[in-house]
Amino acid sequence: ASRHVSMPYLSSVRWALDWKGEQQPPWRDLSSRQHLVCFTGSLRGQPHSIQLRTKLTRQCDAAPDVCVEHVTGNFPVTSPEDASKSQRQNMRMALKLKRKSTFCLEPPGFSPPRKSSIDSLLSGCIPVFFYDDNEFDTLWPFHFGGLHGWGANASVRLPMDAALNRADYDVVQLLRRIPEARVNAMRETIALNAHRLVYGIGQYPGDALETLLVALHATLNARPRA
Repeated sequence: ASRHVSMPYLSSVRWALDWKGEQQPPWRDLSSRQHLVCFTGSLRGQPHSIQLRTKLTRQCDAAPDVCVEHVTGNFPVTSPEDASKSQRQNMRMALKLKRKSTFCLEPPGFSPPRKSSIDSLLSGCIPVFFYDDNEFDTLWPFHFGGLHGWGANASVRLPMDAALNRADYDVVQLLRRIPEARVNAMRETIALNAHRLVYGIGQYPGDALETLLVALHATLNARPRA
């Protein structure tokens, strides 16, 4: 058995229980969204990732009534305190679009998991993944639940091969056709569960760190004793 555990990235979305500026964290905001789809990120990555990202931006450009994008390679790669002013501005713009969008496109970059996916979920935006079953099942298993966990009911998963190679496979148009009832159910699932992905500031019961510790404790207790 693998000894490696996939942990959620530290998101640019942070939260504390005693913050008074907003009544609720962004992942619990179920109000209507201005945009149907958004993509935020660069056109960098593995060759197939560059190809997919380029195709998705073209599809987004072809549907300006429902899709918006913020494409730049100038995002922070370190802590916000060490990032440049322009990097912080780009991150604020990306988070702003996520909070205004129903679906967030999350194509892989240099590896399948993206920090952006966590930012999307904690912004209440439904992530659109391009993972096979194994990649999805091992994606933050303690926090997201794999193929049979809450994450499967809070995201859209599309086949990478079709998205890359079929000329008639338009992701934006596919998202347009998802029934409203299913969209609302996915958003409600995010609202109920996304706190498991946030690294809370101060005491935050059920956040990413506590979720990991509880899962590890249960795993260790389940092992047969010598």
